Amino acid sequence: MDFDFKIRLLGYYNFNNQNMNPESIHIEEADILAKLLDKSFAEFANDKNTTDIKLLEAFKGKGVFIFKDERNHLYAYSPSTHMARISDVEYNKKAINVVDLSYKKWFIPGELFEISVLRKSIFRDLSGNVFEYKENLISVNKSRNDYFVHFSDSSFAIKWFNAISIQDLRDLILHRWFYLQECESSAFCGDCDGWDYEGCDMDRCRGECDGCGGRRYKCNNSCFFYRNKACVEICLDPNLLEKELKPAFKYIEEISAPFYVNSSIPEELDSLYKDCLYVQKHKQNEVVEYFINRFDRLAKIVQYRLNANNIRKVQLIIRSSFNFKKHYLMPIDNVSITDNEDFLFWENHQELVIEGYDYNSDSYISKQSYSLLQKNKSNTKKMMCLLKEGTLKVIRLEKWASDDRWRLGYE
Repeated sequence: MDFDFKIRLLGYYNFNNQNMNPESIHIEEADILAKLLDKSFAEFANDKNTTDIKLLEAFKGKGVFIFKDERNHLYAYSPSTHMARISDVEYNKKAINVVDLSYKKWFIPGELFEISVLRKSIFRDLSGNVFEYKENLISVNKSRNDYFVHFSDSSFAIKWFNAISIQDLRDLILHRWFYLQECESSAFCGDCDGWDYEGCDMDRCRGECDGCGGRRYKCNNSCFFYRNKACVEICLDPNLLEKELKPAFKYIEEISAPFYVNSSIPEELDSLYKDCLYVQKHKQNEVVEYFINRFDRLAKIVQYRLNANNIRKVQLIIRSSFNFKKHYLMPIDNVSITDNEDFLFWENHQELVIEGYDYNSDSYISKQSYSLLQKNKSNTKKMMCLLKEGTLKVIRLEKWASDDRWRLGYE
């Protein structure tokens, strides 16, 4: 028998002086399964997410654990004796200790048994009281145009007017950076007097609205805040956000620093990045947006470092009469020439633009633009062709006291 199918834990027995009879039919297969389950549960007792004391006692004692595969076949396992049973396994639903949902994750025997940690939602009521609800006690549904969240003991309308699936909305509520704040619907009405003046001709009415058919009374069942006197708003927790992103920003700075030894992005940073993308998709936030931009820049730096030998580069030399001189070694894709219209003087001129990675300094260069002299126009097209062909080696920009724009040269 090949144990390449998935099983999951149903529950366990842990009575005093209990023993599990050994397998008597499929002895070799049971021995193989026992070794695979020993491997799966090798780190279980030390898992920090394992908070069920009774379950740990059963595992460290003489507990017998019952599993079910995808075909509803039952298996038994005794960690203390390192034995498994394949045939004639039964269990009593009333007598067995049923495990929490977080322990019912499917896994293949031999793979590490991991706990699915239940997410939770934070709810704050009008009085400032804070409650925590685990995900198995939370459901979300939509009724006509309104979304509702249901806890184990109460329900609230959700102040949410954008298109979103029920599952995405539930995931957003359960995301660790968000919490639900109970609100009085009237708090969102502001200066609204209950009327919609969109259809009014104010020039004709001149403010005399009595009897006018242009305005529409909207403070009725068509208004969310009329339908739901109380609601909850999905709020981002700024303190928790800062707590998680602040050290991440420092980590990005460290990896982005010139000539950093390890040219890879740590998994924890990548995980935070995915969280930020998810949050920004539904709730715009400046800190989250800034983190996304910084991570994107870091990802480009890391990619350039990894592909250093395969990227075509061009040397860029910039000097002026004010003892100003810079040398860049950049990928050709980081250099471009654009046409720019100067509306003040009604003229067009060209600009050389650089932005991206510099191999000389091993750092990311923010966007820089250099306005070129008009007479360079005939040369820039040829220069860009050479640049794309990869035959261009050096670009020179020079500016002297008598020039208001940069002279362009190349080799």
